[in-house]
Amino acid sequence: MLSRPEFDWECRGFLVNEGPSMPQRHGRVFSSYSVSATDENYAMGLLWNPDRHTFVKPLRWNADGLPLFGQSSRRD
Repeated sequence: MLSRPEFDWECRGFLVNEGPSMPQRHGRVFSSYSVSATDENYAMGLLWNPDRHTFVKPLRWNADGLPLFGQSSRRD
């Protein structure tokens, strides 16, 4: 397991952390994943690993405390 729902924005409605895609660039591996409910609380997170050769080691992955994509409090 590389990540689990831990941030507030990952746990709204449901504890979800699924559906990764894993692009690579400049030797780094990235993983985007779906979190929370499928309504206005839906968000996407991003993990990154600085070494593409250690991608199976959970401790090598880094997570940002903010969503890559999510609800905005801004109203137009």
